[in-house]
Amino acid sequence: MTKGNKIVVQFAMEKTTPGTIRYQEVGTDGAPVKGTDVKVGTLYIKKATLGDDIPARLQVEITAR
Repeated sequence: MTKGNKIVVQFAMEKTTPGTIRYQEVGTDGAPVKGTDVKVGTLYIKKATLGDDIPARLQVEITAR
């Protein structure tokens, strides 16, 4: 990945843990991404960061600097 390039990854909520929400990487069709297509995999976000309105899906953009 070179400077200025970006990766956009979709996630769907998989489950909640005591202090976090666990998101699984999914494709544009909403199906879990597997094998060599996985860019990030699992994403954990603190519940306190998301507040009371926890989204079912996320889009994350990763930009090289």
